[in-house]
Amino acid sequence: MGAQKTLEVGMLSEEKSWILFRQKVGNFVDYPSLLDIAKEVAKEGKGLPLAIISVARAIKKS
Repeated sequence: MGAQKTLEVGMLSEEKSWILFRQKVGNFVDYPSLLDIAKEVAKEGKGLPLAIISVARAIKKS
């Protein structure tokens, strides 16, 4: 079974990456002790939405 439609997903800006990460992981990243680390993790997603969502969900479940 092959794909019927190809959808190209663009990369997000650093700001939009952070917004997406924060939406998926939750507000606990706003604690001062976690904020810098959370922003660095979001940046490591390199603007790729699927990577950002996957990492955020994994962190949220921890």
